[in-house]
Amino acid sequence: MRVVNLAMPVNNYTLNDLGDGRFTLSGDMSFDTVDQILHESEAPFSDYAQIEVDLSAVEHTDSAGLALLLEWITWANHTVREISFIEVPAKIIAIAETTEVEKLLRRGERWAGFIEAPDSDKKKGFLTSRLYSTSEDSSSSKNS
Repeated sequence: MRVVNLAMPVNNYTLNDLGDGRFTLSGDMSFDTVDQILHESEAPFSDYAQIEVDLSAVEHTDSAGLALLLEWITWANHTVREISFIEVPAKIIAIAETTEVEKLLRRGERWAGFIEAPDSDKKKGFLTSRLYSTSEDSSSSKNS
């Protein structure tokens, strides 16, 4: 397991690369930190086709945190990668629902090309991925 602290000490967050495309983000995911988090995530994220970000240790977030997740989804979409978020903070989900963008988080804006050839008579399909789960999703799947 490779653990890399990608944050500078003055920042109030830590982004750890656990290997195999798994990351943890802890601390603040807010207006004060998202630009730095985005910039510092570019290189390690680009090493993987499938990325999972555990947000369970995020202590403070705001609408900029939602913007960061949407930016990561857009990046994954444009670079043909999958990204999923584990334990999305309730505040992010509430903001997404209020602003009516929760479907973007749930749908997974991952572009993986056409399944059918463009000239086909059949419908063109796109691949999608699981984007996030909450602690409720995790516990209900364990109880199933």
